[in-house]
Amino acid sequence: MRKGSYSPMQIVLMVTVSLIIAAIVVIVTVNVIDTMRINRVKKVIDNTTRETTDAQISTVKTNMHIMQITVEGISVDSSGVYTRTPSAVEAELPSNMENPFTHSTFLIDGGGVWVFGRAPDSPGVISYEPSKDGRSYVIRGYGKDGLLDFELKSYE
Repeated sequence: MRKGSYSPMQIVLMVTVSLIIAAIVVIVTVNVIDTMRINRVKKVIDNTTRETTDAQISTVKTNMHIMQITVEGISVDSSGVYTRTPSAVEAELPSNMENPFTHSTFLIDGGGVWVFGRAPDSPGVISYEPSKDGRSYVIRGYGKDGLLDFELKSYE
C-alpha cells in the first residue's frame, strides 16, 4: 500500500465514525433546542399562573369593595347602623358577584362568594363581620393561600 492510501475497510471505518459523530451532533443539537423550548413553555406557564393568581386576588379585592359599598348603602338607609342581618346584605349585593377561584355565584356560605360574621376560610371568599352593636364592621378576603393582608373597616 502506498503511503496516504487507505484500504476499503479503513474507508468504511472512517465513514462510519464520521456518520456516528454527525448523528451525535444532531442528537445533542435537537436536545438543546427541545430543552430551550421546554424552558420557554415553563416560563410562559409560570407567568400565566402568576398573572391568573394576581387577577383572582384583584377580583377578591373588588368583591370586598362591592361589599363595602353595599353595607355603607344599607347603613345610610338605617340611620348609620350597620346591618347584622345576612339576608339584608344579600338582597342588595349584585347577583353577578363571583368567587374567582371556584367561579361560584352562590352568595352566602357554602363555598360561595361571602360569609357572615366570621373570617373567610377558603380561596376567593370574602366576609362581612359587623360589630355586636352595629356601629362598625370589618370586611376580609381570602386569597389563594390565606387571608389577604388587606381589610376594609368602617370609620369609627
